[in-house]
Formats: sequence, structure tokens, C-alpha cells
Amino acid sequence: MRKVIPILIVVILTAYGPLSMIDELEEKNIEFSGANSNDVFDVPNWRIGDKWVYETGFDVNDLIAQANVSASIDTLTGDTTVEVVNITFMMVEGVQRLVYIVDVSGDFQTGSNSQITTPGGDSYTGRVEIDYRGQDIFTASDLAQWNQTFSLTVRFVPYFFGFPVTIATQILAEDLEFATVYNPPREKYDFPLRTGDQWVANYNSTTVVSGTSDYFDPGEFSTPYVEDNTTYQATLNGTPTEDGDGIQYTGCSNSIKVNNWNNTGVSGGYDWYCDAVRNYAWYQIDNPAGFTIDWKLKSYEPVDSSGVVSSSSPGIRNVAIGVTPEFVAILPNATEEVVGYLTVNGVGEVGTNLQLRYESEGTIMSLTTDSDGKVAPDLDVGDSRDASAASDDWSSNGVIIWDPVNKIVGAGTIVMDLSVVGVDLIAKPDSMIVTRTRGNRLDDFVPSKWL
Repeated sequence: MRKVIPILIVVILTAYGPLSMIDELEEKNIEFSGANSNDVFDVPNWRIGDKWVYETGFDVNDLIAQANVSASIDTLTGDTTVEVVNITFMMVEGVQRLVYIVDVSGDFQTGSNSQITTPGGDSYTGRVEIDYRGQDIFTASDLAQWNQTFSLTVRFVPYFFGFPVTIATQILAEDLEFATVYNPPREKYDFPLRTGDQWVANYNSTTVVSGTSDYFDPGEFSTPYVEDNTTYQATLNGTPTEDGDGIQYTGCSNSIKVNNWNNTGVSGGYDWYCDAVRNYAWYQIDNPAGFTIDWKLKSYEPVDSSGVVSSSSPGIRNVAIGVTPEFVAILPNATEEVVGYLTVNGVGEVGTNLQLRYESEGTIMSLTTDSDGKVAPDLDVGDSRDASAASDDWSSNGVIIWDPVNKIVGAGTIVMDLSVVGVDLIAKPDSMIVTRTRGNRLDDFVPSKWL
């Protein structure tokens, strides 16, 4: 049992911590599959109270077998609840950033047939239980993950003739605390997201583990502050489906599959990003070390929305801020208009004070909506680059227009591309042709001949 419990901790830590927590056992080449799609999804906007529930499964038997441990652990199953609990400011690498605070919780357990043999040769049959309580922090401008903390409690409930002997429950680990930070925040999605995109998220990360256990030293799971990177590619568009299996939520038919590889080129799994639910619909860690973990969307409950069906439709936000940059792409150090609309039940809201935040350049503007509920400031995009080198742009930096009183966020992405060419169009008389229509007769005139 002393060997089994650290294995379970490693699985949980890898699931919710750095992707490179375990040395991988094989290498795979990056391959593109699926056809390109015209669908382009920009950064989603979350609201305090938004909630997602995921069917969750941890299959660890192959990992235990490779560790030469005498045990058989049924798949750990349960539900993971993800909820936005706050929108606030935090200092990230010396810059004030608007962030989402997200609580993550789940209670997972095996069936009653898990078998564990102690070093002394005693065998036990029973149920393994894991309680997970965590909190993640994401930047609102691009949904990059900056910080993650969580605690674990692990129990073993022995069974006797098919019945649990709860009085003999063993607490294998209690209130273990894990804290991971990514600097700069890790971009799991490089918005705007489309099929075929590829990017590399570069960051430094560290994990600190504290707590006590009679079975292992929690400190052995701490990792130093090291440079790391993860490669991502949007490979497929459609309904989240893997080997004929799907998810319970039925409203994600227009999703994008994003595969990831660690810094040695080994596959770490994938997730299906579903713009309709503003989050992933299916996230899988497929670790060659011998375990697979799946989070599959069951329900989505967005706040302040009409027509919501938790198992199939997000409905429509009653109050929303839409943000649209003037250009699809622009050169660094250029100026472009950023249009924001504040609507209440589809109607523009007049005279509301908003704030524009372009945090990559430290730009903050105070704005007030006009008679159409619109703001349209001109923004110097600067030349700051993000930490996700991409195949299709020079940089993609998030811009926020939000209501700081009611904590309603709108966001979009400024895409900078060095291949953009500026063209000045000048109307010259000798290059113009005017067509006059009279009945079925068309007459062309060259204006220069009139002069």
C-alpha cells in the first residue's frame, strides 16, 4: 500500500498540475488530421457563477502494473465541478491583470473490488476515495492559466463479504496542499482559435507540495522552478467523439480538437474546445506512463442567461459586452479602432461607464457608451509579444472592455502579423469609369474626358 498511494498522488498531480510532471516513456510525431474549418473562435467571456460539471474517470491500472506494485485499482470515477467565483485584479509578473478565480472540486472513488497488498503480504479488498478541492486563476484577456492550488484527501475503505467496514477506514493522506505557478501564464488556447493553428506556450513553472502522510514524503512531489514549454495544435473540427464514444452534453457539435505535446515531443492528450459553452467539452490526459484521465462535459449553467438548457444549450446572455477589433490582423505599433457594444436583452445600454484594458502595453482607458451602447476608442497596439509562438501570427494580445462595477467582461484579440501590407487607396479621375443606366441601355463615361 505504501507504493500504491504515491502512485495515486502522482496521477492527481499530473492531472491538475504541470503536463511534464512525469517523464514520458515514448515519443510521437506531431501530425495534423482533419480538414480546415472556416470557424474562428475568439476568447470567451466568463461571469461570476458560471458553472460546468464534468463526468470524470481515472484509469490507473497500467501505471500500477508498470510500477511492479501488487494491486488492482478500479477506475476512479466521479464528477468534477468547475465554477467561476470571482473576477478581480492580481499582479502577474509585475503587471496588474484582470483575472478569473475558479473553484474546482470533485469526489472520486473506485468500486468495491480494488485490491491492495501490503509489503508484509496482507491483502485488502475495498474502495479508494479521493476528495479534491482546488482553485485555478486565469487571465481574462486570453484565458491563460497563471496559478493553481489544490488539496487532496485519500482514504481506503475495506470491504468484508461485499460490505464496507467504515470503522476500519484508513486515512492515507489528508489535506495535502499543492501549489503550481506558471510565468508567464500558460496559453492552452491561442485565440483567435481555428482548425490548423499551431503554437508553443513557453513558461517557467514550479510546484510546491506540503502536508503529512504516514505512507510517503509529500515534499518528494515538489518541483523546482524550471523553463518548460508545451506545443498545441488545433487538429479537427466537429462533435467531440473519440473511438465512437462521446459526451453527455449535446450542444457542442461545432468544437475544435486541440492536441498537445510536451517539450520532448511526446503526446500529452487533447481537449475539445467548445465555443458554445465557453470552455472545453472534453479534456483527456493520455500519459504513456500508464494512465488515462477524462473530463467529459455533462452540464453547463451560465448565469444571467435566458433559454438555458443545462444539458444542451447555453441560451443567451441577458447583459453582454461584445468586443471587435477593427482589423483581422495589423502591423505592430499601428493604431486600430476597437469597438465594444454593451447590450441588455439585445438593446444597446446608454451612458454606462466602461474600462478598456490592454494589459500587454499597460493601456487603460475610461469610456462611456453612446446612444447605441457603443464605444469605439483608437488603440495603439504596441509591439509586445505574447509567450505563445504561433504559426499564423507575430503576436496575439487580448484586449478587454468591461464594466468594473457589475464585473461584466468583454474581450477580443489584437492579432499582429508582419506580413500585413498597408495600402493607400486614392481615387484618381483618369482611373474612374462611370456607368449610366437608362432603361435597358448602359453608357460608360470616362471622367477624365470631361475635363
